[in-house]
Amino acid sequence: MKKIFLYTAFFSVVFFSCKKTTVDKPAEDKTYASSAPVNKNDNSAYKEVFDVKKSSDYDEKNEVKKLDLIYKSLLIKIRYISDRAYISLQNENNKLFDWKPLQMNFYYDMSFADAEKDIHLLLKDDDTSSGYLVLPAFTEQFSTYFVYHFEKGTLHYIGNYEFTDFGKGSFSFDEKSRELNVLSSDSVKKLSKIKDTEIEKSNKVAEDIQLLSGNSDKKSTGNFSQYINNKDYFIKTFDVNKDGVTDKIVSQNRFMGDEILVFLGDKSNNYNLALKSTNFSEDGGNQITDIKETSEGYEIITQFPDRGYVQNSYFVSGTGNQFILKKIKTESDSWQNNYRENCVQDINFNLKKSSQELYETISKTKKNCTKTSGINKK
Repeated sequence: MKKIFLYTAFFSVVFFSCKKTTVDKPAEDKTYASSAPVNKNDNSAYKEVFDVKKSSDYDEKNEVKKLDLIYKSLLIKIRYISDRAYISLQNENNKLFDWKPLQMNFYYDMSFADAEKDIHLLLKDDDTSSGYLVLPAFTEQFSTYFVYHFEKGTLHYIGNYEFTDFGKGSFSFDEKSRELNVLSSDSVKKLSKIKDTEIEKSNKVAEDIQLLSGNSDKKSTGNFSQYINNKDYFIKTFDVNKDGVTDKIVSQNRFMGDEILVFLGDKSNNYNLALKSTNFSEDGGNQITDIKETSEGYEIITQFPDRGYVQNSYFVSGTGNQFILKKIKTESDSWQNNYRENCVQDINFNLKKSSQELYETISKTKKNCTKTSGINKK
């Protein structure tokens, strides 16, 4: 009888122990089953850090726009020149690397200030010797980001990621799985890696880096004589601002770039840089063909270099030291439909402002167009 009692007690303990284990086991949370799990103890995870100090100078008068990001001993320098971006990193007063080109969206649908807000620094265990940068990319339907990894003297482009959720949180990058996540208080959202946006390589990288490095032997565009007999440029001579003194307009040749410079002359036969702007040449599109004098200033003419006929004329007035793009005239032929279209845009834009503002103004300005039929008739 005593043995029976002992066996009964033993099996009761085992039964209730097993039952307690089953009841206390947490149920699987399926709320975010599609989200990537994040192990807080995973040594491969780089997490966003905050308290990053920012110092910027986006003055439109300056050719180079500046942004510095400082986190403890890490100094990240980002520089913008026209529609190009460059980065330099320094840690504990030692340079990790000097200027390197960077993909970043700050000129199509985002201002410098907006881009600054969407730059994220990811570190592991607060170690500033290596990390990841998450930068705003070219957004269409959803927010997208360019991801870069930096370590020692290297900068590696990781890829382009899309965030289809409009929630907010902090970024995390898993080095093993190569997954970028956004963490909030109640969820983990995995971003999808997408096909990279194709960015045309600029032919101005070497020149830009020379400028950023301070080695630009005052080829600073301010010296007119450096363009004489330079095969990359052509020069037009006439009175641009109608003050009775001859001036010089210097432009890059077709397929060489879109730079144009206006040097105003004085009575001592010196030429002083008054404007650095664009000749409206396009990558894969219209190219400059001529610059002509007008009663108010000058006209820049571009044409499409391939088949068909497309010509743009940009009319600039030069009064005193101001240069205003007054209007744009466009002529184009449709051989299939047998008509010529003529369009006019009234712009009135100060060319001393940024190229970003210029193209935004052009894109937002309505065209007034007329069509003339019968272009195929002899």
